[in-house]
Amino acid sequence: MTTALVRARALLDTPPPEAIPGQLDILRSHDVTALPPREPNGLRLLDTYCCQGGASMGYYLAGFDVTGVDLNPQPHYPFEFHQADAIEFIRAHGHEYDVIAGSPTCRRWTNAQRLRGNDHPDLITPTREAMQATGRPYIIENVEGAAAAMVDPLLLCGSMFGLKTYRHRLFESSLPLGTRLHPRHLAPLAKMGRPVRDGEFMHVVGNFTDADRARDVMGMPWATRDGLREAIPPAYTQFLGEQAAQQLCTSHGGTRPRRHDTHQTRSQAHAALVDSVEIDLTGGCGVCDTEADELCAACGRCRCDRHDTCTRPTP
Repeated sequence: MTTALVRARALLDTPPPEAIPGQLDILRSHDVTALPPREPNGLRLLDTYCCQGGASMGYYLAGFDVTGVDLNPQPHYPFEFHQADAIEFIRAHGHEYDVIAGSPTCRRWTNAQRLRGNDHPDLITPTREAMQATGRPYIIENVEGAAAAMVDPLLLCGSMFGLKTYRHRLFESSLPLGTRLHPRHLAPLAKMGRPVRDGEFMHVVGNFTDADRARDVMGMPWATRDGLREAIPPAYTQFLGEQAAQQLCTSHGGTRPRRHDTHQTRSQAHAALVDSVEIDLTGGCGVCDTEADELCAACGRCRCDRHDTCTRPTP
């Protein structure tokens, strides 16, 4: 476990700060930070329906300066926070940001709510309308059950990022964002409420067991049990946020989007995807770029699933 993650865990043992604008400074004043190092891209992102900040952390790691908005107090949220109605805040302040993101409440679309006969409002449509009215690029996240309410969504899965959870989520965007090759679901999913056994993936929903394990699996060491249940792994939004920053191709505060050439073409992105597919077809893994002759001699697995006795070459 990295030093950043160890220090972030300390958040769980200290009194939570008030959920007010600038609470990031409060966290730092306690000499505790949940923020790993990153390269700022000079762009601002508004994350609505932010809860405890799983998506926000991914956008932060992609280089954005993130501000969160939620109707409820979020004392564990690690960035600047405003307690407000998401749609009203977007209408009033969305134009002040370079990108607007949001995860409208998914209760209308979940299987559990359908089985109980509960009826909840559609928040995706009015949220989209508010985002579009600002003229800013937007990204909307929701569960698979919301597919009919979303426009040409892409699917992300934990297995695409080497996480030990599947946790399918859909993303709609005004930007042409791409996805990754979706590995087959070979690991069994632990039954809800039961301990996770060796070789199983974790199902972080409902009354799950082992919150510490869930924090590791999700990449959210600062979050509470309730926060984990509602979150998406930061890996998802870091992946999308890096694409968004590249496509904006703009200067902001004297800096430019990070990591790759800001004029990277779609053909280059396609070529990278083809390379990953070719690795898979030859018996390797395109997710972690492990060639067939680099698979572990002991278990035959790729770098997505390391173990103590791995005999594969060091990446």
